[in-house]
Amino acid sequence: MKIAHVSDFYLPRLGGIETHVSDLANLQRAQGHDVQVITSTPGAERPYVRRVTQAFRRPRALHPLAVRAGIGTLRDLDVDVIHAHLGVASPLGFFLARAAARDGIPTLVTVHSMWAGVGPILSTMDALGGWSTLPITWSAVSEAAAAPVRRLLPPGTQIRVLANGIDQDR
Repeated sequence: MKIAHVSDFYLPRLGGIETHVSDLANLQRAQGHDVQVITSTPGAERPYVRRVTQAFRRPRALHPLAVRAGIGTLRDLDVDVIHAHLGVASPLGFFLARAAARDGIPTLVTVHSMWAGVGPILSTMDALGGWSTLPITWSAVSEAAAAPVRRLLPPGTQIRVLANGIDQDR
């Protein structure tokens, strides 16, 4: 299966989303899947990491041209499924998930952070982009992270809680 993980923030930046996405992608590759990570975080080139701002004059994770470059990269990869990993400030993840869902690509969005207090911002993004009505499967890393997302999505939208996995052998 061709899988794209999308995360605005990725290694070498170190944090929870970054290590989770790296570990998940590595595990899926070890199981024989063709896995690519699409990110706007600049860093070392890897054959399975598409750093969409790397060629920009001033590459950075939150770049105004990252979304356009990311959508082009996503379409070039022709993946079977996309998994977008979102924090509070994740324009690349939000808009690539929206583009994939509109293109008919099965789309999973995992919320990795607490969205309490950002409702007005997300409601505005939804009014402009309509992502809450798209065929997206939603998950969050905890019940506490899922609760504010439930309030922002249409009634009855299921949000699965999938806790971050820990490899006890490491």
